Amino acid sequence: RRLPISTPKPSSAASDVYKRQFLVFADIHIDYGYQEGKSGVCNISCCCRHDSPDTNDPKLKAGKFGFVGKCDTPLVTADSFFDLINNKSELLPPLDFVVYLGDTPAHDTHEQVPETFLKGLKYVSQRLNETRKAVGDVYGMLGNH
Repeated sequence: RRLPISTPKPSSAASDVYKRQFLVFADIHIDYGYQEGKSGVCNISCCCRHDSPDTNDPKLKAGKFGFVGKCDTPLVTADSFFDLINNKSELLPPLDFVVYLGDTPAHDTHEQVPETFLKGLKYVSQRLNETRKAVGDVYGMLGNH
């Protein structure tokens, strides 16, 4: 004889305990040398920078908020991202916690120095501290670099 399999349904109060809204982000790669208007195509590890070639082609020019390609994140984009979270924008659901998986520095390996690396970590730490005050729990990791 086969017994029917039934799974008890949790009460609505119990199921609400497991519903959480959270945001996970990583690889922000903040580039303090990002320069709007520079070429997004170059022969070095990171383009859209002060040392990238100039271009007259509008399709190759780095925009104010970034460029899809070998370019890292301009500070204005990182600021906008954190402002979106910390000001509790209507574009996001109410968050219970935030997780940052690391990878803060730009890919400008040809001119990376410890001061720039630390500047990025301090910036993200300060902005995550603001996030903690606005959202609540924040969990962060350094990433692989």
